[in-house]
Amino acid sequence: MSLGMICIIRDAEDKDFVNPTELIKNWRNKEKVRELGNGALEKVGEPLARKVVGVLDWMLDYVDKNMLHTESAKKLVQGDYEYYKKCGKYLVEKFNF
Repeated sequence: MSLGMICIIRDAEDKDFVNPTELIKNWRNKEKVRELGNGALEKVGEPLARKVVGVLDWMLDYVDKNMLHTESAKKLVQGDYEYYKKCGKYLVEKFNF
């Protein structure tokens, strides 16, 4: 779910990279929210990307250590976990760090 990605980016920079009205209007449409989140990723510059990747690394490490040890927990978080990994990888490759 990219709503979490939108929040991570917003909190790291303290500004919106997604039109809040558009987000509120579409919050139940998972595909549209993911599209908005991907659009936010496109707008991220290198200093912010480093912050976001740091948050994602911490979050993924936490999930690895605390949530992927049972099948039920793995099923619950696997989709978001993989999405956040792809977002982090995208930012690292985009800025070559």
